[in-house]
Amino acid sequence: MSSKLNERLDATKQLFSLLKEVFFVAIFGLLIFSPITIRGILNDAGIKSFAGIEFRDDLEKITRETQDAIGEITTLRDSLEFLQDKLETAIAASDDSRARDELQEIKKTVSSSTKKATQVDNNLKRSLSQQYQTYEQIDPQAVADVGWMYLGKIGSSGDWAEPLKTIEETEWPLEISDVLKIRTDVYLREDVSGNRSSGKPLAVAKVGEAVEVVEIDSSLAKGGGWFIWAKVRLY
Repeated sequence: MSSKLNERLDATKQLFSLLKEVFFVAIFGLLIFSPITIRGILNDAGIKSFAGIEFRDDLEKITRETQDAIGEITTLRDSLEFLQDKLETAIAASDDSRARDELQEIKKTVSSSTKKATQVDNNLKRSLSQQYQTYEQIDPQAVADVGWMYLGKIGSSGDWAEPLKTIEETEWPLEISDVLKIRTDVYLREDVSGNRSSGKPLAVAKVGEAVEVVEIDSSLAKGGGWFIWAKVRLY
C-alpha cells in the first residue's frame, strides 16, 4: 500500500513539474507574440520582470544611455574629421618637408581614431536598432518612423561632390515624395535647429529599406558646397 502511495505521489510531482514547464513556455510565447496583453496581466499581478526579462522602465533607461553615447561619439567623430581636413590643408600648404612628415604622422593617428570612432558608432547603431525592435513588440506607437538623415555633399558644380554613403546613387536635385533606398544603416534624428547631426536618434533606417522624402534642408559646407539633409518617412 505504501509503495503504491509513493508511486502516486511521484506521478503527481512529475505532472506538476510538467505543467510548470508548459506554463513557462506558454508565458514566453505570449511575451513574444502578445507582449502588451500579457505584460498588463503581469503588471496587475505586481510582476515587473519575468525570467530575466526586464520591462519598459529598464529598456527606456538603456535607450537613453545609448542615445547619449551616440551623441558623444558623433561629436567626437565630427571633431576628428574636421581636424583631419585641417591637417590636409596644412600639409598641402607647408614648404617644410620635415613639418609635412610630422603632420602626416599626426594625420595617420587622427585617421585611425576616426575609424575606431566609426566602429563604435556602428556598434551603438546596431544596439539602438535592436532596442527599437523590442519597443515595437511592447508598444509599436513608441517607435518613430520619421526623422532627419544625412544624404551627402553637393559641390559648387551643383552635383554630388562625393559618392553617396547612406543612400543608393540618385540624381540631384531631389523632390518631395521621392523614394530613396538605404545603402548603410543610418540614424533618423529629431528635428533641431543648427547642426542636425546633434539631433537625438529616433530610429534606425536599415540597409535595403526605403524612405520617402518629406523635406529637404542644406547647410553651407566649409571649403565650398552644401551638406544635404532630408526629413524622411520609413516607406
